[in-house]
Amino acid sequence: MKLAKGALNRVVSRPFIIVFSVLLSLLYCIVDFLNPLVAVMFGVSAMGEGDLLGTVISLIQLALSPSLLLKAGLWIVAGVVLAALIAGLLFSGYFYILKNTLEDAPRKRGEYFAGIKKYFGRVFRTSLAVLSLSVVFLVFLIVLSIPALFVSWSWKEGKPELFGMMLLLDILTVVVVFFIFMFFRLYLSYWYPAVYSFQKGSFGMAKSIVDEKFWTLVGRWVLIDILFILGETLFLSLRYRQSSGGDGGPVLISMLFAGELVTVMLFFSTVTTFLFASFRTISNQLTDKNQIE
Repeated sequence: MKLAKGALNRVVSRPFIIVFSVLLSLLYCIVDFLNPLVAVMFGVSAMGEGDLLGTVISLIQLALSPSLLLKAGLWIVAGVVLAALIAGLLFSGYFYILKNTLEDAPRKRGEYFAGIKKYFGRVFRTSLAVLSLSVVFLVFLIVLSIPALFVSWSWKEGKPELFGMMLLLDILTVVVVFFIFMFFRLYLSYWYPAVYSFQKGSFGMAKSIVDEKFWTLVGRWVLIDILFILGETLFLSLRYRQSSGGDGGPVLISMLFAGELVTVMLFFSTVTTFLFASFRTISNQLTDKNQIE
C-alpha cells in the first residue's frame, strides 16, 4: 500500500504520464470498438449455441484449420515485427519518463525523445522476443488444454462415466496452466524495467526479481487482473446485448466507450507504474541483501 501510494504521488506530478495513458487507452478503445474479431467471436459463440465450452472448441477447430494455419503464420510473423516496432517507438520514451519519475530525477526537456534515442533498440529487441515467445506460449497452452477440453465436452455430451477423470484433469490443467502462465508473464513483464537498469543480463535480473517475491507479486497481479476482467466482461456483455438486440443509440455506445476507456486507462497506468515501482523496490532489497551477505 505504501509502495502504491508513493508511486502514485510521483506519477501525478508528471502530467505527461497521465496524458500518454489517456491517449494510448483512447487508441486502444477505438481499435477495439472497430475490431471485426469481436463480431467473429459473437458469431462463433452463436455456433456454440451460447455455450462457453462449445465456443472454445469451435475456436480451436477454426484455429487448427490447415487452410488457415499458413496464412495465420505469415500474418503473425509480420504482426509481431510491426508490434515490436510500435512498442519500441511508443514505450521506450514513456518507460524512460516513468523510471525517472519514480527515481525522483529532475524533469528535462525532450525527455520522451531522449528515451527513444537511448532505449528504442533495447525495447524493440525485448518486445520482439516477448511477442515471439508469447505466440509460442499461447500455442503450448492450447495444446496443453486440449485433453481437458475434449474430456469435458465428452462428459457434457452424455458420458457420465468420465466425470471423475474430467474433474481431475480439469483441476490439474487449471493449476498447471495458472502457475506456468504467472511465471512466464512475470518474467517477461519485469524484463522491461530491467532493460532500463542493466545493459547485459537484464532478463536474468528480471528472473531474480520475480523469484525473490513471487507469491507477493502473484497476489498483486491477480487482484489487478480480476478488477480489469470484471470491467471488460461487463462492457463486452453490454456490447453483445446491444449488437444482438439492435437496441441502444449513440448515448449507450458513448457510455460503453467512455466506461471502457476509463477501465483500460486505469489498468494500463496501474500495471506500468506498479511494474517499475516494484522492480525498483525489490532490486534495492536484493542489493542490500547481497551486501549484507
